[in-house]
Amino acid sequence: CDFFINASVYEGFGFTPFEAIQFDCPVFLYRNNTVREIIGNHPYTFPEMQAERWGEAIWKALNNRFVNRISRKDLQSYSWKNTTHATLNLFHKMLTGEETQVVH
Repeated sequence: CDFFINASVYEGFGFTPFEAIQFDCPVFLYRNNTVREIIGNHPYTFPEMQAERWGEAIWKALNNRFVNRISRKDLQSYSWKNTTHATLNLFHKMLTGEETQVVH
């Protein structure tokens, strides 16, 4: 695909943006809490649902060959391996009574 758009207000980050990024497809996302936590205020994320603003940004990005795209490197820490390890570590600490630190 040329680019991927997810304008969902309520859906979290989900698998589809990850999959698009893995295939080096430029991704444009609504900046909900999950997207803000994972990606931050990236120029390809939008805090409001204004079609003209999205269209202008996508057109500009298309003309600049998507030089500022969200890359695989931006999401390296969100692999299945890292997520599984962190979850198992949290469960272990909960079961053994060790102090846990929740990272936001």
